[in-house]
Amino acid sequence: MNYISYTLICLSVIGQQLLASTAVELTKINQETDLTPYIQLLEDKHAEYSFNDVLERYQDQFTPSKGSANFGFTQSAWWVKLSINNFSEQQTTTFIRQNYQQIDHIEFWKQINNEWKVIHTGDRLIHSSRPINTRDFTFPVQLDAQSSKTIYIRFSTQGAMNIGLSITNTESLIFNTSSEQLFFGIYYGGFIVLVIYNLFLFLSIKEKAFIYYLLYLISYGLYMSVHNGLSFQYLWPNSPNWHNQSLLVLLSLSLVFSVQFMREILDTKTDLIWADRISKFLIVFSGVLFFVCFFISYKTVIFLISIATLAATIIIMAVGIVRFWQKHPASLYFLSAWTILLLGVIIYMLKTFGYLPHNAFTQNSFQLGSLIEMLLLSLAIGDRVKQLKMKAFIDPLTRCFNRRFFEDQCESLFIKSYTQNVPLSLLMIDVDYFKNINDSSGHLVGDNILKAITEELKLGLDDANQLFRYGGEEFAILLKDTELSDALVIAERLRSLIEQRSILGHRVTISVGASEVQSGKHFSVQELQKAADKALYHAKYTGRNKVCSVLNILATE
Repeated sequence: MNYISYTLICLSVIGQQLLASTAVELTKINQETDLTPYIQLLEDKHAEYSFNDVLERYQDQFTPSKGSANFGFTQSAWWVKLSINNFSEQQTTTFIRQNYQQIDHIEFWKQINNEWKVIHTGDRLIHSSRPINTRDFTFPVQLDAQSSKTIYIRFSTQGAMNIGLSITNTESLIFNTSSEQLFFGIYYGGFIVLVIYNLFLFLSIKEKAFIYYLLYLISYGLYMSVHNGLSFQYLWPNSPNWHNQSLLVLLSLSLVFSVQFMREILDTKTDLIWADRISKFLIVFSGVLFFVCFFISYKTVIFLISIATLAATIIIMAVGIVRFWQKHPASLYFLSAWTILLLGVIIYMLKTFGYLPHNAFTQNSFQLGSLIEMLLLSLAIGDRVKQLKMKAFIDPLTRCFNRRFFEDQCESLFIKSYTQNVPLSLLMIDVDYFKNINDSSGHLVGDNILKAITEELKLGLDDANQLFRYGGEEFAILLKDTELSDALVIAERLRSLIEQRSILGHRVTISVGASEVQSGKHFSVQELQKAADKALYHAKYTGRNKVCSVLNILATE
């Protein structure tokens, strides 16, 4: 054997060893395994190579995959070459899965009886074009004992080129499919519960924020079902064009309703004018994309939607941070919701680009993050309900609690006082000669005086929540755990405080009537209020600018 022959043999052996090192060894596959380290790639920049061209002319241009096999938006078609070895003593069936569903066209080439056969599928073809009825693309490959097989797969798409191939055996495929179905059942079951819950909330309260959240919930939930392939599998398997169009439609609607929901729940229209203007522009822009997506190319629209999504995310997070800094009631839930969603997206993207391992958590982090987001946004909605409920109890002029809330609190505190034998006192307050102020200076001045008196009374109380506007120029104060003697001291302090102030150039005084729950006697809440009213009338009848109680009335009788 001469030197040249020996060298060629050595090179041949080395080549076979290198090829074997990049081949998948089925005997070592006992669970779903990422194929990225095993595949070789060929870029067809003009999407013009035929399968025969690849076999005969471009074999030496395949290169090993480095890191992830994700190429973003590209005009190129990509060919994948994969070698599989079955060193076992029995025939084996394995499955190749492509876990990114938004690929327009896939050609799967494999040899059967020394003849190349192709499976044409993709989300531009009807769902039944897939060899196995699953949400993703799953291709069965049969290998004889002690055999090897080379597979070629061609990918082309108008969207993002994301090649996410894995290999699994029958047991793992069944287990993973069952686990996915369970996860999706929980995921969409949660969405449906949230939709029904918020629908009832909207029907009962008729608040605009609720309908925007409900529409966001529906559009985003449907978008996720398109994203993970379930809609195509179960809802419109024979409508591939609508399947691709629905992704654009639902993304656009999700942007519109999410930004509009943010405007309502965080009140950008009140004092965040800059954010509100940007938000309205994004809503209009996303609305335009919703209509034009039916007339211009998928690639153009998805690129514009990506920009709009980035802008919407920035403005939503910015407003959330500002409102959180301002201690807006709903901001904590809102900001937490979007932070969790972004974290889920980041984990998913890091997995997609090969920086995190492919497992159940990283693969589903996007969807898990979105479900947690929806739950937290529901808590924000719940906080909104609480605000609306409290708003119904707030007097719009003085911003203290109104008579409706007074009646509720009076009943509640009275029951506690009467059953637990703890003191409760009530002060009824009337502004003296208020009608004369209105007649001489006008109702606007009168309103301003009432607001000023409210602030003075709050300053004189340990707890401003004890103060209620009873109606007109009348106020009420509930003093829990306070006996009548102490209540009279508080009433006198308030009377003196008002008398010493010049309010908007007017000398204003108040009259106060006080009563308490009489322990040990058959007594009602109506009698408590009636006694305070009677004492107030006595104070006004005997000269005004004074504090009276039932004891004062008894002393004069």
